[in-house]
Amino acid sequence: MDFKYIVVRVGFIRKGSTNPDFFFKMPFIFPKSMTHSTMADAAMSAIKKDQEAVGNRCTMDVSSAGFVRLDSLGGPTCYGTSSTLLIGVDPDDEYLLRTYTYTSGIEG
Repeated sequence: MDFKYIVVRVGFIRKGSTNPDFFFKMPFIFPKSMTHSTMADAAMSAIKKDQEAVGNRCTMDVSSAGFVRLDSLGGPTCYGTSSTLLIGVDPDDEYLLRTYTYTSGIEG
């Protein structure tokens, strides 16, 4: 079964700093009836609200977007591009989706 997805890259900014100290990637999988841009706006709004509630500052952007086939025997298969965000799949997205439950998207 195929879905759409986006990956939001979040950078956390420590107090007293102006640049992000570390990053993580957060994938969102959603029905094909929604647009990538609508999901991106909703996801980033929710992340910002939650982080501000606990006193964190962060930067965010959508690092990749496309389509994902979840019924693949070898794991998720990412393909295509977003016509509303004008970005496509990152070669690391399939790995991110396969390992997210273990790594929580932390880049390092």
